Formats: sequence, C-alpha cells, structure tokens
Amino acid sequence: NWGKLIDARARFTGQTYQMPISPVQVPNINDDNKDQKFQVIYRVYGGDSRAYGQSWTPVDPRTVSKGEYRDRAGLPTWGTGNTMEFLAIGLLKDDGSVEKRGAKPLDGNKGGWPEYYFASEEDVRTKIIGRIDIPTTNWK
Repeated sequence: NWGKLIDARARFTGQTYQMPISPVQVPNINDDNKDQKFQVIYRVYGGDSRAYGQSWTPVDPRTVSKGEYRDRAGLPTWGTGNTMEFLAIGLLKDDGSVEKRGAKPLDGNKGGWPEYYFASEEDVRTKIIGRIDIPTTNWK
C-alpha cells in the first residue's frame, strides 16, 4: 500500500489519531492549507539515523515487530546504525518530487518495505507538516 494524498483538514483537524501504542493529538491544519491534500507518513530513527533523514514510509511500521521492520525496511546496522528509538509521524503536503520505491537491502536486511525517498533533509523539512515524534519503547 503506497498510500495517497487525502483531505487532511476534514479527516484529522482536532481529532485524536488512534495508534496501536498510544493516542497522539494531530495538530490543526491552518487556513493556508485548508484545500491541501495530505498523506500520513512515518520515519523510524535513532542512533546514527537522523530525525530528518530522507527515508520515510506511508505504512505504519508498528503493523509488524521491530525486528521484522528492521529487515523489511533495510535499516542500517553499522556504527550505532538505526537504534529505532523514535517514530516520527507527519503529514506530507506534496509528494510530487518524492521517489516512491521499495526499501533497498542493506547490511543483510532484505528491504522491500514501501519507502518514500526525499531528495534532501531540506526537502523533508519543507514538505512535511504537523510532525510528531514519539518514543518507541512500547513497540516490540
């Protein structure tokens, strides 16, 4: 499931987004974005893996175990690699220049998980709004 852009104002404004771990309040979409369509996307990070890294996914990683996600997302294991300490959840406001692909294999992890690959960290910062970061301590 690669997801699609949706009318986020009607669906998310003032609502609580129920997630398997805990509910998170979704920020209000301001009037400047009232006709904009958005897509919920996710990023797992920690250690050498930065909060504004280029790889995101339209599929909630918590639908599988941490170990299975590491394998299917092709996460790095070098250095401190990706310690998977945090989950970022954001609203993507423009997917036009985002490369949609299966995650590439890395460090013996097979890859294949749906991935949105951004051109740069600056691209991530400008195209994702309403970002929330939560610890992954309860995700097994």
